[in-house]
Amino acid sequence: MIRKTHCYILGALLLLLVGCHRPQQALPAALPDLPVCVLHSAESYPLREYLQILTDTVTGYTIEQVVEPRLQQQFVAFGDSSFVSQSNQLYWGKIQLENRLQGAGMRTEWALNFSSTFTHVTLFQLGDNGTWIAGDNGNFVPAYKKSFVPTRKGNWFKLVLPPGEVVTLYFRGESVRTYIPPSFHAYVQPVDVFYDKLVNDKIWSTLFSGLLLMMLFYNLLNYFFVKHRSYIYYSGYLLMVLIYTSYTSDDIEDWIGDFVFVERPEYFSFFKISLYLGLMCYVAFIRGFLDLRHLLPKWDRYFRYIIWFGVPMIALFLFFAFRYNFSYVIDDRPILCYIALVSISGFVFVYPLSKTKDPKGYFIIAGIVMIGLGFLFTVNSRMTQVPFTIFYLKLGTILEVLIFSMGLAYRQRQQELAKLQIDFALRESQLLQEKKQLEAERLRELNDFKSRFFTNITHEFRTPLTVMLGMSEQMVRTETNEPKRNQLHLIKRSGENLLRLVNQILDLAKLESNALKMNYVQGDILTFTKYIAESLHSLANAQNLLLRVESKQTNIIMDYDPERFLQIVHNLLSNAIKFTPSGGKVILRVDRKDQWLHMAVSDSGVGIQAAELPYLFEQFFQAQNQAHAKAGGTGIGLSLTHELVKALGGDISVESTLGVGTTFLVKLPVTNRAAFEEKIKDDEPWTSAVPASSVNGSDGYSILLIEDNPDVVAYLEACFQGSGDNHRGMHLDFAYNGQAGVEKALETIPDLIISDVMMPIKDGFEVVGILKNDERTSHIPIILLTAKADVQSRLAGLRRGADAYLSKPFNQEELLVTVENLLEMRQKLHAKYQQNILLAKVPVAEPADLEDAFLQHVRAIVEENYTKEDFGLPNLCQKVGMSRSQLFRKMKALTDIAPSDLIRSHRLNRARTLLESGTINVAEAAWQVGFKDPSYFSKLYQEEFGEAPSATRN
Repeated sequence: MIRKTHCYILGALLLLLVGCHRPQQALPAALPDLPVCVLHSAESYPLREYLQILTDTVTGYTIEQVVEPRLQQQFVAFGDSSFVSQSNQLYWGKIQLENRLQGAGMRTEWALNFSSTFTHVTLFQLGDNGTWIAGDNGNFVPAYKKSFVPTRKGNWFKLVLPPGEVVTLYFRGESVRTYIPPSFHAYVQPVDVFYDKLVNDKIWSTLFSGLLLMMLFYNLLNYFFVKHRSYIYYSGYLLMVLIYTSYTSDDIEDWIGDFVFVERPEYFSFFKISLYLGLMCYVAFIRGFLDLRHLLPKWDRYFRYIIWFGVPMIALFLFFAFRYNFSYVIDDRPILCYIALVSISGFVFVYPLSKTKDPKGYFIIAGIVMIGLGFLFTVNSRMTQVPFTIFYLKLGTILEVLIFSMGLAYRQRQQELAKLQIDFALRESQLLQEKKQLEAERLRELNDFKSRFFTNITHEFRTPLTVMLGMSEQMVRTETNEPKRNQLHLIKRSGENLLRLVNQILDLAKLESNALKMNYVQGDILTFTKYIAESLHSLANAQNLLLRVESKQTNIIMDYDPERFLQIVHNLLSNAIKFTPSGGKVILRVDRKDQWLHMAVSDSGVGIQAAELPYLFEQFFQAQNQAHAKAGGTGIGLSLTHELVKALGGDISVESTLGVGTTFLVKLPVTNRAAFEEKIKDDEPWTSAVPASSVNGSDGYSILLIEDNPDVVAYLEACFQGSGDNHRGMHLDFAYNGQAGVEKALETIPDLIISDVMMPIKDGFEVVGILKNDERTSHIPIILLTAKADVQSRLAGLRRGADAYLSKPFNQEELLVTVENLLEMRQKLHAKYQQNILLAKVPVAEPADLEDAFLQHVRAIVEENYTKEDFGLPNLCQKVGMSRSQLFRKMKALTDIAPSDLIRSHRLNRARTLLESGTINVAEAAWQVGFKDPSYFSKLYQEEFGEAPSATRN
C-alpha cells in the first residue's frame, strides 16, 4: 500500500513538471456504484454482470469523449432492463478488474475474450504515460490488424493486470451482421491457463483430424484396389467432415489464413458448404454400399433426390450469406433444414433396411444412429450454448467411422469369399468343359472312324454292285427265255435297291463329315417336284393309292440342288406309299410363304405312336409300325432326309395320329442367287425367255430394265405393253445382272433405268453409284425395285442417287406413274438447260450439280472453238470424251438439242451480235464465226432468226 502511494505521488510530480509543455490527459471518472471484478484465483471469470454499456448515438465518440463526466453518467449496467442491443449499432463498454493474486499464484498477464458476435471490437487500456492504448480484434478484422492473435478465430486481447490494482478498461464494439446484435459475452483468464487450454484443444483436434486423414487415405487406397464407388463416396464424406470440423475448431483458418481470405476472414464461412457436400457423399455412400438400386429401389430413387436437393440448398446458403452479411442465424437455416432432412430420412430408413435382413444393413443402421445422434446434439448445442461445441459431432463421427470401417471390411471379406467361390465354380466349370471337350474329341474320333468305315465299305460295295448290275443288264438284253428274263429283272431291281441304300449310307457319312457339296441351280422347283412325283405314280397305282401334288402357285422360282431335293422328296413319298394301305392317298402340298418354301407330305396310313416321334430321324431307328409296311426299312432314309434338309438351311418335323395318318412338314429357304437352269449365255441367262425388243416401235423413250429374275422381267414388259396410249412409244432394253446393266447403260444412254437391288456381280446400289457418278450417265433417272422395304434400305438407295424407290410387290399403276413423272420432270429441265447452254456468256457461278457442270463444260468448249471453220461434232466429242452416240443421247436428254445444232446455234448467235454492232459486213461476220461460205451462212441465218443477215446489220 505504501508502494502504491509512492507511485501516485511520483506520477503527480511528473505531471506537474510536464504540464507546461502538453495538455493534461483527463482520467476516467469512475461511477460510485461500478462493480469491480476481483480476480482472486487462476481461473476463468465471466464479466457480463460487471459490464456497463453506453450506446454510441452519434456513431463517432472518441475515447477522450467517453471518459468525460457527461458521458460517464450515461453508462448503464448490462443487466438494466432499458438496455437492448441491436445489430449495426456501436456500443461502448466499461469493465473494472482488480488482480488480487499474490505469492505463487500471482498472474500479471491475462487473456480477455469477447463474444464472437462482435465483428469489430477495440479495447482501450490506459498506459503508464497517461495515454490510451487501443487494440483491435473482431471476426471481420484481418489477422494482421489484430493486436493479439493466439489463434486467428475469436476476439482475444492480452492484458497486463498488476496485483492489487483496479484497472479500468473501455471497449468499443459492433456487429454488422443482420439480426445478430452483440451478445456482450466476455470472460478473462490468465494467459498461461488460456494457452494450456488452447494447446489441449489443438492436440485433440489434431488427433481427430489425423484419424480422419488416416481413414481417408485407407479408403482411397481401397478404391484404387477394389474399384467400388462406395469407397470414393465414403472418402469424400470423410474429407468433408475433416474440413467442417477443422472449420468449427478454428484450425482451418489457422492453417491457411495467411494466403486465403486474408482481407475478408468472414469468407471462411464458405467452408460450411462442406457440411452439405459431406451429407451428399454420405447418402451416396449408403446407396453404393448397400446397392440400393436392387435392394430397395424406391429408397434408392428417394436418396438420389436428396443428393440433388443439396445443390439448391447450397445456392440458397450462398444467397443468404451475401444477402445478410454472413449472419449465421439466417444462412444456417438451409443447413439445419438439410441436416434435419437427412437425419429424419436416415432414422426412417432404418426400419425398411432392417426388414431386408441384409448383413451390411446392420452396419449402416448403427452408423446412422451414431452420426445422427452426433448431429442432433451438435445442432442442439448450436441453438442453446454459447459458444457451442462440436464434441458430440466428433464423438459420433469417430463411432460412425469405426462402424463403417468394420462394415467395409466385412463387405470386402464377403466379396473375397464370393470371388473365391466364383473362381472355384469357374475352375470346376473349366474342368467340366475340359472333360466335355475330351468326350467330344473322343466322340468325334469315333464318328470319324465310323464315317471312314461306312465310306470305305460303301465304296467297296459299289464296285461289285456295278459289275452285277452291268452283267444283269447285258443278260436281260440277250436272254430270250421269259421266266429267266423275269428272274434277271428281279436281280436287277434288288441290285438297284442295294445300290440306292449304299448311296444313302455314303451321303449320310458325307453329311456328318461336312464333305457333301451342294450344287445349286435356279429354276421352277414346283415343276421339278411334280416330275419327281410323276416318277412314283406307277408305284402308287400298283398299290391302289392316290398320289397327288397340290399348290396355290403356278410356279415357284428358287435355288435348289436337284439331286438332294430329289432324295428328300423321293424318300418322303416312298416312305408314305410304303405305310399307306390300299385305297389310301398320299398328298404332296407345295407352297411359297414369304421367303420360305413349305412342303407337306401327308398320308392316310397307320400312323406313328407319339412316344416314337422324337426318335424318328435318328439313324437306324425303326418305328413299331413296321408290321404294316409293304416292305421292310433300314432306318436310314428319314435320317438322311433330316440331315439333307438341315444342310439346305431348312427344317423338318412330323405330325402323326394312330389310325389316321402322318404328315411330314419341310421348310426350305427361298433364294435366287444361283445360275438359272435354262440359261443360254452366262451374262444374259434368259435372253430367249425375254428378248430385248421395242414394244411399240423404235421411236420414243428408251428404258433399260436391269433384273435377274425372268418372271419379274416378263411382268415389267407386260406392264408397259398394257399401259395404254400414255406409255406407247417406249423402247425396252434388258440386262440380267448389274455389271451388264452398267455396260449397256454406258453404251446406249437410255432415257430411264429400272433396276433390281439384289442381283449377281453388281447389286442395284453399286449400279446407281457408278452411273450417277459418271458424266455420261449422271442425268439418267433411276428407279430401284426391291423386296427390301425397310427404311435403311430405302435411305441407302436414295443416298446413292436413286430418283425413286419401289418396294416389291409393286403396283403397276404406281410404277407407270413414277416413270411418267420422272420423264416429265426431265422434260421440264430442258427449258432450264436450253437457256443455260444458249446464253451469250458462259456462266461463272459454281455448278449446282453434275449436269450443270457438264453443260458448262460443253458450252466452254464451243465458246473456245466456234471461230475455227474445221471445228465440228467429231472435235466436240473428242474434247468431251464421249462417243458420238453417247454425246447425242445425253445432250438430247438434257436440252433436247443435238450437239451439231448447238454448235450451229452458238455460231449464229455470235454472228448476230457482231452484225448488230454495225461495224462489219455479212461476209466478215460469217468468217469470224467459222463459216467459209457466206451464202450457206445467210441461209442458216434466215432459218434461225427469220430475217436476212443484212437486215439485222441495217
